[in-house]
Amino acid sequence: MRLLYTRFVSTVSYKLTLERFLPIEKPGAADESPATDYIFEPDAARIFGSLVPRYCVTKILQALLESFASEFGSRMIAMGNATRNAKEMIDHLTLVRNKARQASITRSCSTSSGASKR
Repeated sequence: MRLLYTRFVSTVSYKLTLERFLPIEKPGAADESPATDYIFEPDAARIFGSLVPRYCVTKILQALLESFASEFGSRMIAMGNATRNAKEMIDHLTLVRNKARQASITRSCSTSSGASKR
């Protein structure tokens, strides 16, 4: 079984990740020294039975949290871009309105000054 999620790298970056989830593999046994026989309390089967469900829940929670962080980062960037674009549009429209108003005032002044000279 594999787990596919977006891994959070930074606010502006995330990476699609595909990880092996189950079955859990033993760490590389070839690199290790000969195994030593340990005595576990409680026995190894009960410890393993207790740890595997916790591992599964933790791994799924980690994937969900990283996906949420990636989504929120993307939303934050998108909202920042939208805010910047809206501000630029407001500035442009304000400039257009002020030019139109100034042109209207200039026309009005020139019309009234032309009428008073006659």
